[in-house]
Amino acid sequence: MITLYYILSTCIGLLVLPGLIVLSTITGRKRHGLWHHFGFLPRRPRPHRPTLWLHALSVGEVNAAVPLLKEIHSKKPEIYIVVTVTTEGGFQTASEKLDFVDTIAFHPMDAWPFVSLAVQRIRPDLFVLVDTGFWPGLIFKLRDKGVPAILLNGRISERSFNNYLKISSFIRKVFQGFSKLYMQTPEGVARVYDLGASEEAIALQADTKYDQLHPLDEENSRILRDSLKLASHNKVLIAGSTHAGEEEIILDAFSELRKSFPNLTLVLAPRRLERLAEVESLLNQRAVGYMKKSRLREPLASVILLDTMGELARLYAVADVAFVGRSLIDPGGGHSLAEAAIHGVPILHGPYIENVKAQVLLLKPSGAAIEVSHASDIIKEAGNLLEDDTRRGVLGEQAHILVEGQKGASKELAEVILNETFSTA
Repeated sequence: MITLYYILSTCIGLLVLPGLIVLSTITGRKRHGLWHHFGFLPRRPRPHRPTLWLHALSVGEVNAAVPLLKEIHSKKPEIYIVVTVTTEGGFQTASEKLDFVDTIAFHPMDAWPFVSLAVQRIRPDLFVLVDTGFWPGLIFKLRDKGVPAILLNGRISERSFNNYLKISSFIRKVFQGFSKLYMQTPEGVARVYDLGASEEAIALQADTKYDQLHPLDEENSRILRDSLKLASHNKVLIAGSTHAGEEEIILDAFSELRKSFPNLTLVLAPRRLERLAEVESLLNQRAVGYMKKSRLREPLASVILLDTMGELARLYAVADVAFVGRSLIDPGGGHSLAEAAIHGVPILHGPYIENVKAQVLLLKPSGAAIEVSHASDIIKEAGNLLEDDTRRGVLGEQAHILVEGQKGASKELAEVILNETFSTA
């Protein structure tokens, strides 16, 4: 089965190669990292330095890796750190937040010649995978070379679990290639065990994403409100990381909420900036007054459209209520609730939250996270929160306390990695 996987993935990789070259030449995308996909990652310099290779799929996974890598670098700066990503957004985020690492590159395609070349050039002493995206070819190659692999912030959705069961004999070998699997939830622990991981290799561990979340103090929150042209009487609903189909529902709810709360401002933050034109078209069709965040002026429109990258997590500090997207439309999956919770903001989310289930399980029992399915639910729940300052404050404080209580995983894991893999470095 492993041999068949290598043959198929190699054939696919070789077929894709000409198309990627042409696409990169025409569009200019990934031109700087095109050959990384085929294993031509920057070589580790000689003389030999202990080397950690961490792979983070995209922006969220990079953010989760930041506090761990900072801990490792601060304790052992001599360790050579390689970070690979899959997406352009992940590459940009890594370049901005991980200026202390030695190499940032795109991940090789999971075909035998490409992963073999990448492993040969990097020569890692440890491989760390963040969150999900199990690369069988790379895991098999690392195992053959005697390189331990660790899964960090592990999760397996119900959909993925059911699909893995169909190839259980193959996927068992993949999970047995990890020396340690740190899962976010008891459910994740059970699933990875059922898929063949050894019991001693599995551990329950808090998400390292919590460690890079910090609330704004009162003064900086005031400055942020001023920069958004918000008056003291304005209440704010932030709809963060929205996806196609969700903006219509949010705008329906907002239109009704404005009847009861005429000073309510909506900050609408699509997950992908390339969808801005689509969202603007929707706002224009509905004759909704809006301003882009980059072009604010007074008097302020009722909707602020966030058109800049990397600001949403900080903007939650001015919210009275937050909605977190990619959760209303199936298949969804959800985005980080903790980014809003750390600022003491109660959160609304849809029913499709498989990717952030651990965060929902943390926040929901206190009432700090509230599930909504339709515009009418948003109107009811957001309206109740906006109307009751005391309840909103209590739930927000609960959210903040719960997230703060999850911090510390990065330090613990850094100590484990340094003691078990780099103790003689």
